[in-house]
Amino acid sequence: MKQGEPGSWREYKKLPPGRTITEIMNASTDDRGAGFCLVCGEERDGFTEPDAENYPCSDPDCGNHVFGAEQIIIMFVA
Repeated sequence: MKQGEPGSWREYKKLPPGRTITEIMNASTDDRGAGFCLVCGEERDGFTEPDAENYPCSDPDCGNHVFGAEQIIIMFVA
């Protein structure tokens, strides 16, 4: 998958770069609506739906690779 091309969660099946499962789990339990880019690892600015897939990254050059924290946990353990 190339940068900028959104993909399904089955193509990712990994944690965002530089993030731990503990950090993702903690982010999923607060009310900030955390979402993380699976390409660059950045946390998305603003609220992200828990089940979000392929939302735009805060970095406009990155593309649509942001997933909600809860969705990342489900992908990681599935």
